[in-house]
Amino acid sequence: MKSSSKGLKIDDSFIMELRRLEGKLERMRHDLVEKEFPGKEVKTPYGTFFLSTRSASELPETRKPLSRFMSIFGNPRGARYGVSRIASRSPRKSLFLDIETTGLSSRCPIFLCGLMYFDGLEFKFEQLLARDFSEEAPMLCFLGGRLDDFELIITFNGRSFDLPYILDRMAYHGIPSPKGLMGRNYDVLLYSRRKWKGRVTNCKLQTLEKEICGRRRMGDIPSSLIPETYQEFIGSGDVSLLKPIMYHNLIDLVSMAELIAALLD
Repeated sequence: MKSSSKGLKIDDSFIMELRRLEGKLERMRHDLVEKEFPGKEVKTPYGTFFLSTRSASELPETRKPLSRFMSIFGNPRGARYGVSRIASRSPRKSLFLDIETTGLSSRCPIFLCGLMYFDGLEFKFEQLLARDFSEEAPMLCFLGGRLDDFELIITFNGRSFDLPYILDRMAYHGIPSPKGLMGRNYDVLLYSRRKWKGRVTNCKLQTLEKEICGRRRMGDIPSSLIPETYQEFIGSGDVSLLKPIMYHNLIDLVSMAELIAALLD
């Protein structure tokens, strides 16, 4: 028997049963994610996480924006707004990155890291998902290796948010940082402000999608609701709650690419 701070006695068997039920919910949550999203469980020295993989060819709505991005290669105007940093390299050397977190402070875990890259034939998406909070460390361990695989890391507000956040969370878990990460960053927000500030309502990603790219998201989850929706998934195991978050993250990556092309217009 164990005593609580109020003198209440808690039977050891109750604690064991509670842990058993927690483990059962965790396994159920993991199984449901694997059934719902294409991908696989990945093992790292820090544990496991879920890696969802898709190709742009599976997502017709990405075809036009990504084709527009590919037009920057060989474009004589590519030196504008730093686009030559991307266009002077092989398309395979750049990685698009976007993260989803449980809060705005780096004390709060990251639960989703979206990656997009060109493999020589088409664009691929990798979404690293922590199915519970224990999977953040293995997810970040894998992410560190992927970030080292590319010469250029493309983000939207990554210089101020995504990259420092990732480095803080890696340090928290004792995970080695990727080499020269900040110096390899191309931040689309920085150049978007230089070109469009004062000409658009604001320089938020979805505003630029609408006012510069002429696209409007339908049925999208607001960014402000993503942390609490993930928390709800953790509590309930309802995998349908993850669908709009995963799609939101994926479209963020596509929009970054289209905005880079729009910088040259």
